[in-house]
Amino acid sequence: MKPLLLPSSSLFLLSFVVFVSITAPCSLCADDEGFTSCNKTASCGNISNIKYPFWGLGRENYCSQSAILEVTCESDIPKLNISSVKYRILDWDQKNLRVARDDFWETFCPSDYKNSTFDVPMFKYIDGLQNLTLFYQCTNDFVRNYMLPLQSCPGTTTQFSYSAVTLNFSAFGYCNYVTVIPINGSQVQAVMSGQIQSAIRSGFGLEWVLENEECNRCSNSGGECGNYNGGFGCFCRDGLHLSSCSEGVGIVFESAFKLECSSEVAEITIRSESYRVLASSDYWKS
Repeated sequence: MKPLLLPSSSLFLLSFVVFVSITAPCSLCADDEGFTSCNKTASCGNISNIKYPFWGLGRENYCSQSAILEVTCESDIPKLNISSVKYRILDWDQKNLRVARDDFWETFCPSDYKNSTFDVPMFKYIDGLQNLTLFYQCTNDFVRNYMLPLQSCPGTTTQFSYSAVTLNFSAFGYCNYVTVIPINGSQVQAVMSGQIQSAIRSGFGLEWVLENEECNRCSNSGGECGNYNGGFGCFCRDGLHLSSCSEGVGIVFESAFKLECSSEVAEITIRSESYRVLASSDYWKS
């Protein structure tokens, strides 16, 4: 019997030394759990290779840049929920993201009138977008240039709804609800010709900006990008690194360890294999 030297981890603050046979199972030589999980790619409908900065669809949340970037798949349509607004993912090429409002995909009359505030700091709006402004339940004297009437929504037969593009004025006192949705600048003419639904369905573009270089450094070293304790983490085959697999020493991902006490016997589980704890580090001092 000889001691197995394990990487340090916060779960080892109890200072136990675990004795195992020199014929330790090969599972101890397997890839780190964090690396295995974040190495998975997800797909939904015609969108494939969904990885960092997103999670969901079988990928753990530590494989993402933020917990809010969870991708769900509904009827083969990948979706994001940002600030209680659902967006359809129309395109993603590992840097540029194109999304469209899900609640406006089939109708101009959503159940809740919310602005498209894609408030995610790791993404920025691309250049050339225009704001499509939808005014609901307006009085009949609400008349402005470049406004197009929308179809009436249920329950608003005596009031009017309008749309406009990049008009900066207040509808206070005239309309009960105002919703702003970004559209590509190339779709302005479509709006002016009455093809508003088509303009909304074309979506709007976003660019991934934060930690992109950091993730590239990790990926180029053979690692998988993720987050650890609120910051960036590079999950490598030998464990967690803070920057890249070629820098520092890998720390085995904490979720790989589980310490239990059964029938007054302390046992630790490492990647589904259980080992008895025979002595603490104080044993070696006596």
